Amino acid sequence: MKGCLVVWFRRLLWGALAVVLVLVAVAAYLVATFDAQRHKATLIDWVAREHQRTLALDGPISLGVWPRLHVKLAKVALSEHQLPDVFASADELDLSVQTLPLMRGQLRVERVAASGVSLRYRRDEAGKSNIDDLLEREPAEPKEPTPGEPLRFEVAGIVLNRVALQVDDRKTGVLGNLQVDEFRSGRLADGVKTQIALQASADVKQPRAAKVEVSGTMALTPDIIKGSVLLEDLVLDLVAQTAGLDHGQGKLSLARLAYDPAGQALELAKLDLRAQTRHGPQTLNLELAWPELLVRGQQLKGSALKGRAALAGPMVVDAAFSTQAPQGSFKSITLPGLVVDFKVTGQGVPGQEGLVGQVKGSLSADSPEASDSRVASLGWTLEGQLNQNPFTTKGQARLSQPVPWVDASASFAALDLNRLMPAAAGASAPAASEAASGATPPAAAASDPAIDLAALQSINGRFDVSARQLAWRHYRVTDAQIQASLDAGRLTLQNLSGAAWGGRFQAKGAAQSGGQQTMALQASAQGVNILALMKDVARKEVLEGTGEVRLNVNTGGQRVSQLTAGLNGTAAVVLRDGAVRGINLAKSLREAKARLTGRANEVQTSSQAEETDFTEMSASFVIAQGVARNDDLQAKSPFLRVGG
Repeated sequence: MKGCLVVWFRRLLWGALAVVLVLVAVAAYLVATFDAQRHKATLIDWVAREHQRTLALDGPISLGVWPRLHVKLAKVALSEHQLPDVFASADELDLSVQTLPLMRGQLRVERVAASGVSLRYRRDEAGKSNIDDLLEREPAEPKEPTPGEPLRFEVAGIVLNRVALQVDDRKTGVLGNLQVDEFRSGRLADGVKTQIALQASADVKQPRAAKVEVSGTMALTPDIIKGSVLLEDLVLDLVAQTAGLDHGQGKLSLARLAYDPAGQALELAKLDLRAQTRHGPQTLNLELAWPELLVRGQQLKGSALKGRAALAGPMVVDAAFSTQAPQGSFKSITLPGLVVDFKVTGQGVPGQEGLVGQVKGSLSADSPEASDSRVASLGWTLEGQLNQNPFTTKGQARLSQPVPWVDASASFAALDLNRLMPAAAGASAPAASEAASGATPPAAAASDPAIDLAALQSINGRFDVSARQLAWRHYRVTDAQIQASLDAGRLTLQNLSGAAWGGRFQAKGAAQSGGQQTMALQASAQGVNILALMKDVARKEVLEGTGEVRLNVNTGGQRVSQLTAGLNGTAAVVLRDGAVRGINLAKSLREAKARLTGRANEVQTSSQAEETDFTEMSASFVIAQGVARNDDLQAKSPFLRVGG
């Protein structure tokens, strides 16, 4: 019996050796008889016939089949579908696959390497893209399932250098370039931990201009079948520049992040974020730490979140925030007990008192469907005090869109913006001292500053703000109401209303950002003191009276001079029981009559406070290219009537 087993073992060994020899012989034959030029022509003809694209293989082709199937190409280019334009090109492509595992239904890739790669992705408004023909598949005949293990995917290593992607997606409005300067990985396989190193950049033109550079390292453990991922020892460095941000840089580190949407599991350990942003003279520093979060379906435990924010520049802000331990489930995580203590002051601004306050409330994050790894929405409900004046705010933000969407509302008992913002550049002393001295603010026309509305493209949403008392510069408003919306760079002001100058005012308008910046405003005021209104708005004191004012104007341009020269629209005013300052027509006529009749001794010295009273005055104006014209002035007084 023992001798029989030995015989069979020898036979099997000789049989296996024979198979190996045959495979080696076949591999040697394939390599020896490989004709690169003939295979080039065959491959080029196949691409032209099947995909109506032009394939260019200007570099050498090398082939190996044992112990791995190895293909190396150089100077490769592929055209667009039925067009001569280049769709993709590469300086070098290198792929090798183990041969024996492939015969057993296992895909084990030894190496994937590419350098000098350039790709172009285009999609129109209807959703048709330039890769549709490459993704099309002929309907396959149904086959009976064969028993055995599923095809296993494994890559020994990936090396990418200088890989560029140009994106022009009209359907989503995304336009920009993505550059992978370097990407290196170890072995990639289900359940296998591997090291990843990345250095990449992006230059986005639409929907919002931004430049981003990212570099980092991490340990990755993927599970392709379950759709889960485990990241360990993550360190990312980020540098960014956007339309509303001159410069930003940050560092994110994580000891562990495990995400399993199918199993509704999320684990986070030792999250630490440090960021700095700069916009104009303002610099913001942010620190955030979250030691632990563990979610398993409906069960959740974790530690409190803590952080600090400091703003330096003309406006100085120092804020510290913290929460209680999180609550909720995988679908909705809440951070209760949020407390923010802050202090706001103006740097180098005389007489600016600043703000001290505290905000209390909660934050919540709702996760999307399991197939989407992005946070679907964030919500907040906060209440606090600004210098002993209470306020509340609530809202929701959807962050899973190319442009974030925010729905926010806030209500203030009293809001003094002068304590939050520095004085306007070039501003002189307070208004009261200006009026006393008769001085006028310096003219700004010489500088002709640019007006940039690009920040309107950074966010979409609805906003509702109210304040029983509102102060901004020298304006004082009670019962202020603001309702506005932002959509694709267009600001729509549905309502701006309040009580001021002894009456009430209402306004609505719009502003459009982009290459053709436009603005429009419709406003009216009833029962207002025209002297107080003109003193605040125009710094002039030429009219007295109470009445109504209407305004409907529009303009466009990139600079103040263009906005002024392009102003068009209409305006109207109706006043009662007022006066025109600077002239007394009745007195002037009496003096003229005295001089003509020889009674010059009755002429009195004029006063600096001359004025002409009227019982009613009305006028409308047509504004064209920045110039206002009137041809219907009507004025009535006990002494005279004026029309024209």
